Amino acid sequence: MQLATKHTGSAHCKLGDPRRHKILIRSAVRGVLYCSRLHSRVGSASLLLREHSRVGRTKTSVMVKASIAADLWAAILPIVATGEASTLVQFTPVPALLGGLVLGVATVGKFAITGRILGISGALKGFVQGSVTSWRVLFTLGMLGGAYVAAGITPGAFEVLPATFTVTRAALGGLLVGLGAALGNGCTSGHGISGNARLSLRSFVYTLVFMASGMAVATATQSAAAAGIAAHVPPLVMPSGDVLNSGALLVASALLVMLGLASSAQQFRNEPKAVCLATELASGALFAFGLVYTGMVRPTKVIAFLSPLHPAWDLSLAFVMGGALLVATPGMQAILKHKALAKPYCAASFTVPTVNRIDPKLVLGGVLFGAGWGLSGLCPGPAVVAVVGAPGPQVLAYVAAMMAGFWLEGLWERSVTRQAKPMPTS
Repeated sequence: MQLATKHTGSAHCKLGDPRRHKILIRSAVRGVLYCSRLHSRVGSASLLLREHSRVGRTKTSVMVKASIAADLWAAILPIVATGEASTLVQFTPVPALLGGLVLGVATVGKFAITGRILGISGALKGFVQGSVTSWRVLFTLGMLGGAYVAAGITPGAFEVLPATFTVTRAALGGLLVGLGAALGNGCTSGHGISGNARLSLRSFVYTLVFMASGMAVATATQSAAAAGIAAHVPPLVMPSGDVLNSGALLVASALLVMLGLASSAQQFRNEPKAVCLATELASGALFAFGLVYTGMVRPTKVIAFLSPLHPAWDLSLAFVMGGALLVATPGMQAILKHKALAKPYCAASFTVPTVNRIDPKLVLGGVLFGAGWGLSGLCPGPAVVAVVGAPGPQVLAYVAAMMAGFWLEGLWERSVTRQAKPMPTS
């Protein structure tokens, strides 16, 4: 007992030693610090693992997007074997000029009689944006009917696009053209001819933008190679006597038709709507005839114009625009500036766009329209005509995507309008 008591007393004496307290406290502090550091390291490792996981997911997402973009780019760019390009583009200024005159007559005639601007994208987008009117239907039917007759007379005016001109390329081109034309409120006819003939600065800017965008995209995506255009300088080809006579007859017929409709409007003043609808039908048909005669329903002709760095650069399209403006500009100026007509022959007033500002929406529209034009070599008018004359899968995909572009822009506009409306207050 004494031994046990003695050992116990000795132990109590040692635990109560102040030096022992300090040692225990220091050990406890070191343990806490060690645990804290260990927890910090574990937390850092966890954060590092989460960061690596996030970066991994980001890299995977970027790789997937890059893969999709690469697949799309591969579907757009042509795969052309050596010697496969076989389409020889020709420089045809005389048919281009004569056909352009017909386009100008159709533009001025429609404006003078109905008071409406001739714009093909504006007519078409109404079908998918909830404005299916009788004049739109008749104008479109006129274009389709004119294309049918022209295809029957000159089937060689149309072309079948090669497999290297993919459906993906055509569909993307149509979508961009639809979006761009809807955003910019016009296309090569509405802005390029009608707007520039009115000396509209807005149309002039839009035309410059879509021309520049079209050339840039056609060059970057090798549209000439995709269309199978041979890398040869286009030879100057003058029309034969029959072709020249056909062009002169077409111009004369366009003038006679429009003058006849104007005269009918004066004689049948009690039936102005009937004359207006007949004018829509006739102007659509004449526009289709003019496009077929110029050769602009062939995407290769347009792509060759939009490829200034390609050996086959073809300036025929410039003569088309020049011929159209040669008639449309003095006609529009006589009506609007010099008041040659107080009002249209069968309408109460002229319908002229009132928006004059150059805004980002216009410029964006021009960029998108030009990009789609450069990708495909098609714009709304030639595409509608080609659907009848050469309804290949590329043309059909283009038109379907173009109408989808019109619809998407209308959907976006309605969404913006709803968001801009003030919320009702109680």
